[in-house]
Formats: sequence, C-alpha cells, structure tokens
Amino acid sequence: PAIDMRHLVIGERIVLEAPEVEIRSHALELDARTIVERSESSHRFTGEAHMSCGRMRTLVEGAADVVAGRVSIVAEDDTHIDGRRVLLG
Repeated sequence: PAIDMRHLVIGERIVLEAPEVEIRSHALELDARTIVERSESSHRFTGEAHMSCGRMRTLVEGAADVVAGRVSIVAEDDTHIDGRRVLLG
C-alpha cells in the first residue's frame, strides 16, 4: 500500500530497518546538530559538491589520492607539508 506523504512523523527516536532503502526526491534537506555515518563502503556521485565549515579534518589510515584537472590551495596563514619526501612534478 502507498504511504500518504502528507502526514508528518514526529518522535523521540525513529528507527527504519530494512534490507534496502531508496529515497527519490527533487530536493532533500537535512537539518541536524550532529550527523554520524558508519559504513563499510561509501560512494557519492554528483555534478558539483560544495562544503562550508568552520574547521575540517580528514584522517586516512592508508593512501589518500586527490585527482583533479586543477587544484588550488589558499591559506591566510602558514601552510605545512610534512613528509619523508616531497616529490614535485
């Protein structure tokens, strides 16, 4: 049976458990104080991605690759590159 999407679901905690969940929408907005994601594998495919944040930190256990046609790094203060060797070109 179809779900009437005109109704709002409100609760202290809502759990959705299923082998597979698919959401199709023209626009999806998520407003949360904290978001925690855990997965074995994550893939995102998008035409454009924008992020604006106060601070960002990325930790990678293995290798990290950035592949792009052009990369620009701009800093108002010091920029550090720390490695056993720094290979340019």
